[in-house]
Amino acid sequence: MKKVLLRAPVLTMSGYGVHSRQILRYLLQKPNIELSVQNIPWGHTPWNVRSDDENGLIGEVLNRSVDDSKKDYDVSIQVQLPNEWDPSFAKFNVGVTAAVETDKCNPMWTSVHCEKMDMVIVPSKHTKNSLVNSAVTNTPVHVVPESYYDEILREGHDLQLPLETSFNFLTVGVLTGNNPNTDRKNLFYLIKWFVEEFKD
Repeated sequence: MKKVLLRAPVLTMSGYGVHSRQILRYLLQKPNIELSVQNIPWGHTPWNVRSDDENGLIGEVLNRSVDDSKKDYDVSIQVQLPNEWDPSFAKFNVGVTAAVETDKCNPMWTSVHCEKMDMVIVPSKHTKNSLVNSAVTNTPVHVVPESYYDEILREGHDLQLPLETSFNFLTVGVLTGNNPNTDRKNLFYLIKWFVEEFKD
C-alpha cells in the first residue's frame, strides 16, 4: 500500500481549494493507498471546516489531516505555486499549479522549482506554455484540465435576478479582507470603478 500525501489548500474557499478538492475526490476512489492531507492556507481566503459540507468531504479532510513534520511518503501531490513546493516529503513528488495568467512566468519557477519535482501538472496548455517558454526544464509538464464545479449539476441554479435596468454588471467573488489592501481579488475597487465609470 502506497503512502500518499496531498499537500494543498483543500479547506480554503478559493479556486485552488476547489481544484484541491477535485484531486482529493479522485484520490479517495483509488484503492491501495493510505491517503493523508496536509492543509495549507491560500492567501487570506476563508476556510470551510464544517465536517458535513460538500457531502461529508470536509469531514474526510479533517479526519486525514497531518502536520508538516512527517516526510516519509511514497508520493506527494502538492497543489501550490512552484516556489512553495517541497520535494523532501516523498520519494516521488508531483507539483500541481495554475501558475500565472501571462505568457511567461518567473524563470526560477521552471529552472529551479519545477526541476526539483518529478512531475508537474497544470490545468491548461496556456499554463504549460507559460512555464516552458520561461526557462528550460527537464521535468515533464502535463496538462490535466480541471473538472467542472460540482454545483453545476444541482438543479435550481437558474439565475433569475429581478432587475429593472437593461444594462447591468454581475461579479461573483468573496470578500477576503476588510479594506482594499487586504482583499485578494480587489472587489472594493472593482465596485468603486464600476460606479465611477458608469455613474450616469
